[in-house]
Amino acid sequence: GHCISEQGFMEKEDKVYHTECYKRRFHPKCRICGDFIKPDGDGHIRFKENSFFKDKYCRHHQEDNIPKCTACTRHEEKACPFVHLDDGRHLCLSCIGSVVVDTQ
Repeated sequence: GHCISEQGFMEKEDKVYHTECYKRRFHPKCRICGDFIKPDGDGHIRFKENSFFKDKYCRHHQEDNIPKCTACTRHEEKACPFVHLDDGRHLCLSCIGSVVVDTQ
């Protein structure tokens, strides 16, 4: 066990959690940078989400010009870089094995 030195607690579904444990368990993490998605000034957590994969990411990444996989449209993650082809396409490691790279 860990020593709980903080006073704050959070409740979810009739269970009480230490604030840091609650964050690690329930707070959304950004698929792109790997950080917890920061709350806005009003305390609300707002994020973007890939409509197919349901990957959550920080809203500011939308303007960061982060490459998307040409095949599946997922954003490139810091922890798992894409393969960058000479023709300007980007492919994630999940798609690289099944996509046609060269038609000749």
